[in-house]
Amino acid sequence: LQTLAGFASNGSEGFLHLMRYMNKLRKLKIWCMSSAGSTDWTDLREAIQQFILDEKEANIGTRSLSLHFTGCSEDAINSLKEPCYLSSLKLHGNFPQLPQFVTSLRGLKELCLSSTKFTTGLLEALSNLSYLQYLKLVADELEKFIIKVQGFPRLLRLCIVLQCPTFPVIEEGALPFLVTLQLLCKDLHGLSDIQIECFKHLQEVTLHSGVTPATRQEWVKAAKEHLNRPKVLLLKSVDTAESEHTDVDSVMEAVKSETTEYSIAPEGPEQV
Repeated sequence: LQTLAGFASNGSEGFLHLMRYMNKLRKLKIWCMSSAGSTDWTDLREAIQQFILDEKEANIGTRSLSLHFTGCSEDAINSLKEPCYLSSLKLHGNFPQLPQFVTSLRGLKELCLSSTKFTTGLLEALSNLSYLQYLKLVADELEKFIIKVQGFPRLLRLCIVLQCPTFPVIEEGALPFLVTLQLLCKDLHGLSDIQIECFKHLQEVTLHSGVTPATRQEWVKAAKEHLNRPKVLLLKSVDTAESEHTDVDSVMEAVKSETTEYSIAPEGPEQV
């Protein structure tokens, strides 16, 4: 068995014990739900610890973990210990701080975090993930945060899904290898002080389809003035951006199928 998805747990004994014998697992997706009397999450924590254990092999390959906490505490993952390995991680819950094990993960290239609000401290901790290539943040709002030049040095794709347009400040020279930028907030106003000309490798910008025509045109104009003339896309369904993928290329294929492109003509006015 290599994939175990849609597994719901209330922390009780049973199926979690069997996971210890699933040595070939490569993808694990668990919904953690509270129920009467379910206060001991030891079995769940041990099962996750076993799954993420880093045995220091040279070519472990893909190992993906998705945890969705519904009406229960995230304490089950706060005591996870290194050494640990994951290539992809998705966490949905209430995270005032970044779980400690995340910063010690070896091999982490893709990370998706979903919560009501992300604090400055959590966001600053994320910027230390030096091997991250794809980052997706889903929240109502972000606290004030500056992406500095040394932060996310290998990031290729950045997706931010917000209810309130509290996007981070990006220093000039930061995100030097960024290829794709997704800013999904219908209340995004203009360029939100984001200077895309600093992203020398930028190829695509994706916006929420609900942004105003004026905002759309500002981004089209900025893209036209960019050396690479990146595509400007409108996402019809935010659910597409929130779907889970273990392959970054698959993410972009799914997004393209749900977008409208604002093409930039070589000559004359922009074409919609």
